[in-house]
Amino acid sequence: MDLRPILGLISFLQQEEDEEDEDILAILSIIKFSKKNGNTPYKMSLLLKYIMKQSQRRRLIRDQGRTERIVLPGYAEMVFRYRDIQFSEDYRMSRERFQELLQIIAPALCRDFINDGEPVRNKLLLGIWALSTRESFREIANRFGLRNRSSAHNVFVKVCKLISDNSQLFIQWPQEDEYARLAALNSFPDALGFIDGSFIPLIQPKHSGKSYFNRKKFYSVTLQAVCTGNQRIIDVSVGYPSSMNDKRVFKCSSLGRGRLERLLHGTNYHLLGDGGYTLGFRMMVPFRRDHELQQFEICFNAALSSNRQIIERVFARLKGKFRRLRTYDVKNLDYFNDMIVAACCLHNFTLDMPFELDYEREQPNELNDDFDLLDEDLNEELDERAIEKRNIIATYYAEALEESEGEEE
Repeated sequence: MDLRPILGLISFLQQEEDEEDEDILAILSIIKFSKKNGNTPYKMSLLLKYIMKQSQRRRLIRDQGRTERIVLPGYAEMVFRYRDIQFSEDYRMSRERFQELLQIIAPALCRDFINDGEPVRNKLLLGIWALSTRESFREIANRFGLRNRSSAHNVFVKVCKLISDNSQLFIQWPQEDEYARLAALNSFPDALGFIDGSFIPLIQPKHSGKSYFNRKKFYSVTLQAVCTGNQRIIDVSVGYPSSMNDKRVFKCSSLGRGRLERLLHGTNYHLLGDGGYTLGFRMMVPFRRDHELQQFEICFNAALSSNRQIIERVFARLKGKFRRLRTYDVKNLDYFNDMIVAACCLHNFTLDMPFELDYEREQPNELNDDFDLLDEDLNEELDERAIEKRNIIATYYAEALEESEGEEE
């Protein structure tokens, strides 16, 4: 048996920093290689013994030159002595809201960290801090007095997962008797909310090819969100490779597979989308610019674009508050989606807190509400009811424009 590929892999893994992870990876690789090549259990055992012996030798060498790790004790307790405004700025919510959130997920956190000795509230503080900043997990571990970065990362992942698992408490589609009130928040007729997608960057996942490489030339996952006029998120769908356009993401989501029609059945309400979506009775989109637009079409597009800016502000606020969504240090999709959903949940949970954006505004996914026409766009058949509905709304705006011009004269 040729051992050179395996020994080369072992040599590479031994240069990594995290001993536990590299040992696991090496053992799994040995087993996979051995099964593929039909090696006997005896040969596998020899290779595994070699791995463990080298691991013990490596740890002994490192421990000889390693000094005791210095951490900052008591930081989490010191946080609760902050002034109210400082606590809100650092943790994106008031103390009262933090206590409410703690009551929601504390039982589940206690189950996940049995006999850990660290207060549950400190773990929640760490999770929110990690989601709100771009600090490395090594820095976060030092800040919260943990042994290493993997401990901090483990706490962060579990907090995000627990919030995501309870997302129905934070992200809810409104009841039918609330539709009229929410539609009244918008100047566009019968618009219940707004839908769009946003790119959440990450490092290229393994074995993904170019499926996560978007048209803006970086790797990302698409977050599809629906919000109302008060910037509250009422539906999210995550995990789609960003090579997929908005139309395809919508068709793959639960809303596109019939849930939107069921939720709005018996009403005249609809969502507002950009040119990347298909016109439907429940989805109003701009008139395409594949022809010279008439005046009533221009008025319709302007009104729709003006109202639809709310979803762009929601994405800007989301990424401004929870800056972990703007970093590129994530490539494990197992918890990446939980992190995105947790940020959306906390966005709704802290919506009543004042927040000022101090970075560039989120760029829209399209340019001037235009889009590239694909062959499938040219050949698709539009719903006649949707076309009629859009024309009626466009006529309404055209008549309003004529009345305003007549009054000026």
